[in-house]
Amino acid sequence: MNPFATCLVRPDKNQFCFHSDPEVDVLAAVQFYSRLLEQLRTHRCSSIVGPHGTGKTTLLRSIETELSTSFQSIASFTLHSGEKESGRHLVTWLDEQLTNSPAVIHTEATAVDKAPGKLATREFMLTKCIIIDGIEQLHWWNRIRIMRRICQHPSAVAIVTSHRSLFHIPIALTTSWDDGIARALTLQKMTDLPDKVAAELWQHFESHLKPSSLRSNLRDIWFSMYDRYESIRQRESFVPRDRLSGDKAGH
Repeated sequence: MNPFATCLVRPDKNQFCFHSDPEVDVLAAVQFYSRLLEQLRTHRCSSIVGPHGTGKTTLLRSIETELSTSFQSIASFTLHSGEKESGRHLVTWLDEQLTNSPAVIHTEATAVDKAPGKLATREFMLTKCIIIDGIEQLHWWNRIRIMRRICQHPSAVAIVTSHRSLFHIPIALTTSWDDGIARALTLQKMTDLPDKVAAELWQHFESHLKPSSLRSNLRDIWFSMYDRYESIRQRESFVPRDRLSGDKAGH
């Protein structure tokens, strides 16, 4: 199979990389998640900001497992450019999510709460995590309405992605292009290719690391490499290794 096929480059098929150095990457991941949770507890919302194709959606998919240990339920909605009805669909979807998520209150009372004549204070648990990918697609007034709706729910928090910073929403991480990370992720996808094919694809990849080319959008570069791989395969008439291993397994 073409290693740059859509099914292999979509966000849920790739692990977000904070740094090309593995040790630094692990530390940066821990720091990011700690900062994200702190913002959610303090502000009830947080954002991941960066240009198109720099890993925002991939990062969301990468932390879903961690989020599931911090929240009882997670719900995600993706907004796409040019979809005029997406805002209305988001409002309907959000109402359903919040209506089906009743507020949860801590049952334990402190010693002060138990004192005679003392009215117990209610502390709500944050149990619902709402993720909105591409919130900048909405008109600014609709963004305010959506975020206010979520924050008014006593047990809900919101994580959003955007191409730019948003008023009153703290930023947990700003994603950006990194040559080292782009090279490392691309090399991972070419591990099983014949050396000659990998060398030509790598030359094609490096040609895009120029200011005048597709640099800063790894996904678009990979789409371009998909086409180059197909042209090489047709020209050289080689059989991909995954197909060869499958044939051997069949025999």
